[in-house]
Formats: sequence, structure tokens, C-alpha cells
Amino acid sequence: MRMPLVTVIIPNYNHAKYLRQRIDTVLNQTYTSFEVIILDDCSTDNSKDIILSYKDNPHISNIVLNSENSGSTFKQWNKGFELAKGDYIWIAESDDYCDLNLLELLITQIQKYSQSSIVYTSSHFVDAEGHYIKKIRKKGVEIVGGRAFIMKHMTMGNAILNASSAIFSKEALSKCKLDYTTFKAGGDRLFWIYLAEQGQVIHLKDAHNYFRQHSKKVTSNAAKSGLGFIESLKIYDYLKSHGYLYGWRKHLTHGYYMWLIGHVKDYQNTQVKKNIYDLWKPKCSYPTLNKYLFILHRVYTKLVDLF
Repeated sequence: MRMPLVTVIIPNYNHAKYLRQRIDTVLNQTYTSFEVIILDDCSTDNSKDIILSYKDNPHISNIVLNSENSGSTFKQWNKGFELAKGDYIWIAESDDYCDLNLLELLITQIQKYSQSSIVYTSSHFVDAEGHYIKKIRKKGVEIVGGRAFIMKHMTMGNAILNASSAIFSKEALSKCKLDYTTFKAGGDRLFWIYLAEQGQVIHLKDAHNYFRQHSKKVTSNAAKSGLGFIESLKIYDYLKSHGYLYGWRKHLTHGYYMWLIGHVKDYQNTQVKKNIYDLWKPKCSYPTLNKYLFILHRVYTKLVDLF
């Protein structure tokens, strides 16, 4: 039986400190049917030298070194997709790392359930030095239809927190729209929604991926400027227009964002907060009531988790 080919895309920008660990944990996977595409977005550190030191490895199929920064992680992803020859694709972010059996575990699951478009593992959270911030101890496998996955896990956030934790079908990818590449912060969430619409989603609850947290995050800057909320509003409109948000779910999701807007403490200025609030407020009736509905739901969920 032919082993499916996995295309591993490693997009990098100024992560020289972590790059060898990232590349080595890819090249030493127990599952061996893969090609590697390394994309550097005009790094200013010594990433280029590290990348080129791997150019003769037989798994490396493409190295692309940008002469100008693209300004978009998601445009880099798309460049990798265009070069990919695999049946499945894994975006292995350059500052993360993983267990050496990650691919084997994910491929085993996605082959069991041929209608699946995505399979992902839980992620341990580690700091810049690789020390645990949050260690995941869950076990088991959850298989959910794409629509149910979106409604359960993607309306008030992003269940696939880290692209490095997932592989997905290239065939499913070919049916997805490309407008996520225009986003600066929330494009990954829209990307996973589009993919989930193409089939089942498998969650391997055991953590085999290590998601590195840095002191400065692009997403926090997006929140300060309001960009994250503007992009989330576009996703909210998409979910609403495609029948994922209706009834109490619509009010709860709207309430979540009204609550979240009020909990960002360091906007660039007060006008940014007002502008974002004014954008979100008319999207659903009873905005204040929606916010308190979400707060009650949040308290209830935490109590359920305790027991």
C-alpha cells in the first residue's frame, strides 16, 4: 500500500534561534514519506545560513528565500501550497517543535476516516526557552462533522490554536477560498473554517506539539489596534450568512465579542475602542443583554469543568 506523501511547509521569519530544532524535528519523523518546503520571508538574522545548511537533505524539495518581506504569514502559506506535491499538508511553524511520531499519529487517524479534511493534536504551551507554560494531559480522539466542529469550536475563537499541530487534505484545500490571505491576524481561523467545511475534523487530544509563546505576539498588537476585532467581525458575518449563527448561538457569540472588546486594557487610544464598539454593537439586538448572557455562559462552563 502506498504511503501518502505529506508536504511539510516551514515558513520562517527571524526565528534562527529555533530553526534547527524545528527542521530537525521534521526531518527525524518516524513517518518518512514527506517532502519539505522551507520559505524564508527576508529574515534579518542568520536564518538563511541555517536553512541553506539543509539544502542537500533528500527530503528538502524547495527552498524559497524572499528578497523582500511579503508582510503576510498567510501569503507565505499560499506560496507553499502552490509548490506542494503531497496528498496532505503540514504547516510546521519555524518557532515550534513536536514529538518525532507526530506525523505518524496524524496520518494514521486521517487514513482511518477518509471523509476527514483536518486532523490535529493538542499542543503543550512552552516559553521562549522551551519550559512548560501549560502541559496538556488529555487523552482520546474526537471525530466531528465539519459543520458541527465550526459551530462548537470556531464561533467564539479558534480551536486549532497552532497550525503546527495539524495536517489537512490537499484535495480539501483546493476547494477553499483564498481571501484569508488578506488578513493580518485572523486569517488562520478563517482558513480552518473553510477547510472544516470540506469534511470531518479529527482531534487527537493527546498533545504531541509544542506551541512556543513569546513575550510579544502579533495577535496582541492586532487587539491594541482594533484590527483583530475588525477581522473577527468579517468572520462573524461569514458564519452568520452561512447559517452557523442563529438563535441563542448568535446572541451568545455577539455577547462574547462585546465582552472581549471591554476587556482589552491597552488599546492604542480610547478612540480605537469606541470605533470597534460602534462596529460591533449594531450587529445584533440587545448588545448589553448579549454580553451578560455570555458572562453567565462562561461561569456555567467553568463550573461544569470543575465537576
